[in-house]
Amino acid sequence: KFSSTIVRELALKILERELRAAKYEARKCKVLSMDISEKIRDEVKRLAYDRYKIIAFVTIGSVHGQGLLVSSRCLWFPLTDGSATAVFTNASLFAVATIFGIYLE
Repeated sequence: KFSSTIVRELALKILERELRAAKYEARKCKVLSMDISEKIRDEVKRLAYDRYKIIAFVTIGSVHGQGLLVSSRCLWFPLTDGSATAVFTNASLFAVATIFGIYLE
């Protein structure tokens, strides 16, 4: 079964490692979000989710005192499928990573 807790912790560690000292720059963050989502996906696959399709996406934005609401909905089988969300912020940017694990029969 997809463990949301384990995947969330893994994603948060990756976000912290990759973004701890980062400053928001739109062009760099576009590439950085793709790189981080790929790293998260690859690390989650190593957790013995061989029968799962792993989907990861990362949104990075500039911190200016604004609010942000992120939500998602999926149609899936709750006994095997799952999702995890990790949030990271520093003085310059915020990042939201969302990971879906969909069991393949």
